[in-house]
Amino acid sequence: MKKQLLHSGWQLTTVGKNDTIPATVPGSVYNDLLNAGHMEDPYWRDNEMKALALMDEDYRYNTTFDVNADVLNSERVLLRCEGLDTIADIVLNGEKIASVCNMHRTWEFDVKDSLKTTGNTLEIVFHSPTKYIKEQD
Repeated sequence: MKKQLLHSGWQLTTVGKNDTIPATVPGSVYNDLLNAGHMEDPYWRDNEMKALALMDEDYRYNTTFDVNADVLNSERVLLRCEGLDTIADIVLNGEKIASVCNMHRTWEFDVKDSLKTTGNTLEIVFHSPTKYIKEQD
């Protein structure tokens, strides 16, 4: 089994805005916003309410990567995602490969037919949990 980690080169954007910042994967929206100075410490005074309001937005993580030829020549190539919190769409090279709705599991997708040697793009769009909850009422 060959393994290629996709932990570097990630960026975070608030969907519908032009505010791309560097992102850490694995990580979290809050951590990336804090590191970029886009939110105040949620544990200081009443900043918790400001932090909660940020969850009314959708957020897009994206990266580009190349794949070694020996990986592409494998019988199967799995994209493995651990702990996607919580409602997200996964898009590889412009093709939606999955919608997920459970953080407490590992997701695996066979992406062999969607990959190319160079210039692959991976996007994970995290949808607002607060909007999702309101829509369920």
